[in-house]
Amino acid sequence: MIMTSNTKHDTIPGSVLNDKWLFLKPIGWPKLKKRINKLHECVTRVVANSESEQLRSIAKTKSEKLTSTNNSRNVPGNATIRKEYVRCGKLDCPSKHGPYYYAYWKDDSGKLKKKYIGKYPPSIDKHKSSDIDHPVIDPSNSTEDV
Repeated sequence: MIMTSNTKHDTIPGSVLNDKWLFLKPIGWPKLKKRINKLHECVTRVVANSESEQLRSIAKTKSEKLTSTNNSRNVPGNATIRKEYVRCGKLDCPSKHGPYYYAYWKDDSGKLKKKYIGKYPPSIDKHKSSDIDHPVIDPSNSTEDV
């Protein structure tokens, strides 16, 4: 007596098994070892790229902090430092970027001067120890253009 079924998985001819379940076919050790080595190389590359990206990010942050510190050295003692958000100037960019720190002061003739400090505020401790004392506006109390 021959029993037939309407489902495909009950009667699996050899050709269907080879076509649909190809990944279950046994693979030799040399080929498997080669695939494992390729995967290992790929994972190693991804990890190395991630680590180098982290190092670049840390170096960029240190560089930006150093730039902010250097820019704040040439600011006169009567300057006020403010945190501001600015537009980038692109027509299709609706948002403001920042915060960026700027120093404002009046020169001897009474003209208002402005200088870009950087992405990071100057350290208050550094200014206390220097010969020029800068009044710094606390970012939590400053007025921000949002």
